[in-house]
Amino acid sequence: MDATRGTMFTAQVQEHSGLGVLVMPSNLTLGGLGAALAGRDPGQVAELLAARAHLGMFTTQVRVQGTARISAVLGGSPLLRHGLTGADHDLMRLAFRRTARLLFAAGAVELLPPTSSAPPLRSETDVAEYCARLRPGDWELVSVHGMASCPMALPERGGVCDDRGRPHGFTNLHLCDASVLPGAPGISPQGTIMSYAHEIVGRHLEST
Repeated sequence: MDATRGTMFTAQVQEHSGLGVLVMPSNLTLGGLGAALAGRDPGQVAELLAARAHLGMFTTQVRVQGTARISAVLGGSPLLRHGLTGADHDLMRLAFRRTARLLFAAGAVELLPPTSSAPPLRSETDVAEYCARLRPGDWELVSVHGMASCPMALPERGGVCDDRGRPHGFTNLHLCDASVLPGAPGISPQGTIMSYAHEIVGRHLEST
């Protein structure tokens, strides 16, 4: 759990991977912890930062089904918004309950859920009550590995690019990044993205 003594994500709980859920330790640094606690009371944040040696930070990764939209923000970076479905919300509540059960079984005495207004949870009963009153907009989520905005597929199947990474109707433009993936693989996509880029560049070089 100490990022200064090892790497992040050195272990994963894959028992629920069939549901699209992974549980893993996260990178516990002062900066990362401060960012995770940014919405909480400053006094509570100061206490937790001082107690860092006794804390763990864990990630529950959930593969949601809702679509995402990219919007342009005037004077800023593109804004990525995820639309959660009812099934996504139910899955996230299930994933949180199972993560909490795991952490309590491992010896945790108090959990801070990803909702700044929620109090600490000290039992599975607290967790069940938190999940029962939780609304979709209450989650404070982090989205990583944006991809599949220009998927590689036939136009009639919603594709933007062909198998050479060229947007349909173009011959002199190639995309070879995460945007061409047909969907989220549910795991860290670094190797997949590198493979796609290597293959697209290779096919381009063969044809020139």
